[in-house]
Amino acid sequence: MSTFHIRSGILSSFPDVITELGGNPDTLLQAAQIPPIVFNDPEAPIAHTAFLRLLSESVKETGCEHLGLILGERVSDQSFGLLGMLARSSSTVEEAINVLLKHLKVFSTGITREIHSDGHIAHLDSIFENKEMERSNQAVQMSVTMSWNLCRKLTQNLWHPTSIYFTFDEPRNKTFYRRFFNVPIIFNSEFNGIVFHTNDLSLKLPQSDTHLHRELKKQIEKIDVIEVDFITEVERIIQKNLTMGLCSIDAAVQFFPFQKRTFQEKLKKSDLSYQEILDRIRFSKAELHLASSSISISQLADILCYTSVGVFSTVFRKRYGITPSKWRKEHKKIT
Repeated sequence: MSTFHIRSGILSSFPDVITELGGNPDTLLQAAQIPPIVFNDPEAPIAHTAFLRLLSESVKETGCEHLGLILGERVSDQSFGLLGMLARSSSTVEEAINVLLKHLKVFSTGITREIHSDGHIAHLDSIFENKEMERSNQAVQMSVTMSWNLCRKLTQNLWHPTSIYFTFDEPRNKTFYRRFFNVPIIFNSEFNGIVFHTNDLSLKLPQSDTHLHRELKKQIEKIDVIEVDFITEVERIIQKNLTMGLCSIDAAVQFFPFQKRTFQEKLKKSDLSYQEILDRIRFSKAELHLASSSISISQLADILCYTSVGVFSTVFRKRYGITPSKWRKEHKKIT
């Protein structure tokens, strides 16, 4: 389950909501092992385990069993960053939903959404790959409400669902649900989602912008490519930077469309650190040069972006147990 995550921007309203409900957001974040600083970067990933812990503890403290509905309602298209802008600049509801479905995996994992149309009726479903999330009423509430709220705001309330479906049991008090959605609510359903008229898919979006949409799409697709093989892309950037005498993590981060914290979190998910990748590339290059050229150790240290030949010799000896010069001699004897 630790491989699944949500984007921290989705929870940006959490402190305000909990405070309004009489709870202490800092205490709850601490209990869920989520550092408050995570909200400084809307792209930062929050593991599903921590997210579910946060929801559970929050319901206990506030007594609000429809917390997921409130949090979901507070999520706007702005909460999705570039992806939200892409949806907003779409020409129709259908186009906006399709771009969200296509690219949402970049911003959160373990939850997907599907749209189905059958004649005059369509429904937008939340599908949970993470079964722990599916068993959380709050997570389900939040996911469905986010879809409902995004479509409502993108169309400036022109989109009108006909009913809302939840797989969990009927709550003790349904009043809040009815007032919240103002449409029939069906519990113990076979799916979690929203039913609406197929005609609503063709609704024109007020903020449609063809040029902006095209440019944003290029940026989002670039992120998609990076996500497919993030480590390979990091390695490529390090290789490129070393040729220019650059080796810091800050020099690498500037080539990616997210902040340093997110960059580090993505490496952590792969059980790697920037330094480990940098060292692996450095030593690979060192072996190549030592074995196939007569370049001086001082020059090699400079090529590999070490501050001095002494620093290079120290880290090399720590890794191989011998100095670069001795490694070169021994290697040449073998060849």
